[in-house]
Amino acid sequence: MTFDQKRDIVGVDWKALSFPIPRRWATTLQDGLKRTWASSWATVLAYEGERLVGVARVLSDGARETLIVCAAVLREYQRRGIGTAMMPDLIES
Repeated sequence: MTFDQKRDIVGVDWKALSFPIPRRWATTLQDGLKRTWASSWATVLAYEGERLVGVARVLSDGARETLIVCAAVLREYQRRGIGTAMMPDLIES
């Protein structure tokens, strides 16, 4: 399987990005996704063609503490190495 990784959030479909969030919360939280992801220390988004299939992001104080706050892959794309492939890009950021 081939997929592309992107580190920025320019042009992200925020509705598609809401997939890690439980459906019952997605509508309410979707409006805040752009703001919260924009404040991330680093982001990695995995795409198969135009479809967003995996996401990961990190928060950091820029000095000592760094925390992976989200890492998710669409269910039908799991166990294909997408999450594993996103981690080095996230860590290097």
